[in-house]
Amino acid sequence: MNQHEINEREWNDPGNWGRILGFYHSKADSRVWVSKPKPWMGWSLNMAKPLSRVLVLLFVLLICLLLASVALVFVH
Repeated sequence: MNQHEINEREWNDPGNWGRILGFYHSKADSRVWVSKPKPWMGWSLNMAKPLSRVLVLLFVLLICLLLASVALVFVH
């Protein structure tokens, strides 16, 4: 079985998808970004990959910086 087949098998396993927020978590899947089960819903991060956690942290920090800069503009 090649990596593409492993990725597809993992993606199709409902046990790898979170029930509440729809997060994807599979150590066997080599991808960081995967499409949602319904493609019109967009993409999801494979939270089993360390890079995904870094991307989430950077996204949260970016939002915090943007909010802080907007707050500073309105304070002065």
